[in-house]
Amino acid sequence: MSGKLAAGVFVAIACVIALVFNVFALVVYNRRKRLHKRGHLLPLFHLAVVDVLAVVTWSSVTVAIAVADWSLPAVLCQAQAYFRSLWCTLHVHTLAALAIERAIRLVKPSRHVAIFMPRVVVFLLVGLWVFDVLLASVPHYGWLEFKLMDHQLQCSADYTDSVSTLGFEFTITFFLPCILVFLPCYLLSFWKVSSARKRSTPKGEIVLEDNPYSPGDSYAQKVKGFQNKFKDAGTKPWKPRLGTKKFTSQGYISDSDSDLNEVSQKEERTLKKRYILSRRDYVLTKTYVIITCVYVIVWLPYVAVTFLVNNEPYKNVPDWLVTIVTCLTHSTSFILPLTYFLHNDTFRRSAVKTLSRKKM
Repeated sequence: MSGKLAAGVFVAIACVIALVFNVFALVVYNRRKRLHKRGHLLPLFHLAVVDVLAVVTWSSVTVAIAVADWSLPAVLCQAQAYFRSLWCTLHVHTLAALAIERAIRLVKPSRHVAIFMPRVVVFLLVGLWVFDVLLASVPHYGWLEFKLMDHQLQCSADYTDSVSTLGFEFTITFFLPCILVFLPCYLLSFWKVSSARKRSTPKGEIVLEDNPYSPGDSYAQKVKGFQNKFKDAGTKPWKPRLGTKKFTSQGYISDSDSDLNEVSQKEERTLKKRYILSRRDYVLTKTYVIITCVYVIVWLPYVAVTFLVNNEPYKNVPDWLVTIVTCLTHSTSFILPLTYFLHNDTFRRSAVKTLSRKKM
């Protein structure tokens, strides 16, 4: 088997895995109402859609070039290069938005509900799309020539005469998000958790914030919430659950088996007086860190090789190395659902229930 055909088979397998995993993630998200929260909307729904579009508009074209020896027309060549840049940029910038969301959730949880309202999340997604659509089109409005790179098995701009354009794309897509967003936000988040753990209460609570401006969970408010949960209970598709607040051995508040305390966003802003770290929030933060690290680590070799290939003194990069680092970038399409399933308990339980066809 030739190296070109082997690369095409590898990318084809990555496409199949990505489609299966991401479509399944969308099905799980659609069926499990528990996931319909701000914390899961951006990565689970938005990025799964982006991954599916990346397979259709970018990776599948690479498979056709490698296996069928397809010669792309100029328009399709530019389109593939554009979509590759768009999906990569959109992925990184969405992960940057998630890093900011996690930092606010752990450092200032009283502001999290007010900031990440559904309408704000939608506006954020629209803003990311508009910005990245314009950013990905920058190389197409200049003198750069787009052509099929034989050893990359995909179309790309020839940056030989404009390495500064490549540097601009790298800075906006990877360097600035890593330096200004990923590192500060996640370091601040884990520092907050570490400091809160040292000041845990005798009950084992890891208190993230005490909100002095909230009236707190008064007895009257708890009774009112109890009555509202059981109001018209016979008309609801599920039975209201009762439970008690428990803490794990590590001090995290356990995922409640009761829905008595699940209040609306408007009520949550006025009810909560003390914000306690839940294991779900902490695990979700670590899941985002893993996804971000894997995505950036997989893409950085391709960016480095692209810089070398387009610089005259370093053009003698082995062809096999160019092919390998390019093929690895296609595997990023299934990183999100795979990491979610392996590391996130909430999604894994939802996926198992979906496979077993259990009710929500």
